[in-house]
Amino acid sequence: MISDQYNNRVIEVNPNNHRIVWRFGNGSSVAGPHSVVGVNDAQRIGPFTLVAGTGVPAGAEPTCPNGCADNRVMILDPSGNIIWHYGHAGVTGSGPDQLNTPVQNTWLPDGHILITDQGNMRVIEVTLDKNIVWQYGQTGVSGHGPN
Repeated sequence: MISDQYNNRVIEVNPNNHRIVWRFGNGSSVAGPHSVVGVNDAQRIGPFTLVAGTGVPAGAEPTCPNGCADNRVMILDPSGNIIWHYGHAGVTGSGPDQLNTPVQNTWLPDGHILITDQGNMRVIEVTLDKNIVWQYGQTGVSGHGPN
């Protein structure tokens, strides 16, 4: 599984013949139902794929001179359909169901998702009902030490 960040796609490559056997993302610099911008992390959850659409900063891609936001964590089915997401395509925020540069995600044994929300300076644990049940860091406040 490869998070091909600046080609805006996730690919799975067969290690024996080096051919792409699965993909998500059409290369577009606009986040949408068939695209991911600046994918930074992907992992398999059984037959599903958990993906962090980070977005790209200004100047990172020729088609995004001012940067292109994605700000979604998504679960994809084997056909590449988004079956769950936290955050909204192209929307940057810190409110409910909003993210700002999610750089990493992890599927937890209880079925929750741990999200490193870099731009909001927090790590959140989210249920599939999109409720935050745990947070480390104060939203939007950088620092070190407790919380």
